[in-house]
Amino acid sequence: MDALEPKIMLLTADAASISEGKINMLGAGWTRISAGPANFCVVVRLDIPWSMTNVKIPWSLDLIDQDGHQYIPVENSGPLHFEGEVEVGRPAGISEGSSLEAPLLMPFVQLPLRTGKYEWRFQVSQTTAKYAFSVV
Repeated sequence: MDALEPKIMLLTADAASISEGKINMLGAGWTRISAGPANFCVVVRLDIPWSMTNVKIPWSLDLIDQDGHQYIPVENSGPLHFEGEVEVGRPAGISEGSSLEAPLLMPFVQLPLRTGKYEWRFQVSQTTAKYAFSVV
């Protein structure tokens, strides 16, 4: 990974919140969940390099099923695909070469999950992080 690309921490949690730039999590890092409607958060912590501050950086999040396809939670719905932008300001006095954190949360309420293996894929700039889990 290039030092000029963001670094990504990606995981799941039963619940999470952001306060004063910090991520507060409960039940973080699970890799198995029961089939049926599920409540949880996808937690992302980005380390944005100094050279990428003060610009909008596109990101995307996809849930991929065990066949390598985007997961479609219910018939005739679209796949679980999200996208947005993150912009981190560069505070005065921060030294060149520093990185700045950007926490993101994607909460899910009653998301229907079927038995199988899945993978969250989060991409920002040219960097992709993956997080696998099973539904039993």
